[in-house]
Amino acid sequence: MGSLDDYNRVTVEIWGQSLTLRTQNEAEYVERLAQYVDQRMASVAEKNPRLSTTQVALLAAINLTDELFRANKNDAGGESK
Repeated sequence: MGSLDDYNRVTVEIWGQSLTLRTQNEAEYVERLAQYVDQRMASVAEKNPRLSTTQVALLAAINLTDELFRANKNDAGGESK
C-alpha cells in the first residue's frame, strides 16, 4: 500500500449522510459506488417504509451481497436462480 499522499479524498453522500473516504480509486468511481448504494437504500425504504435507517442499510447490504454472490457464481460458470 502506498503512503497517504497516494490516496484521493472523496466526500460522498449516502442516504443523507456525508462520508469522506481516502481511496486509491478515482473520485468518479467512488461517487458512482455511493450513488448505487444510495439508490439501493431508497429502493429498500420505498418497499419497506416502516424500517429504521439502520434496518434499511442492513437490508440493502444483504441485497448487494446477494448480487455480488450471484455475479461471482455466474462468472464461475454456475447458474443463477
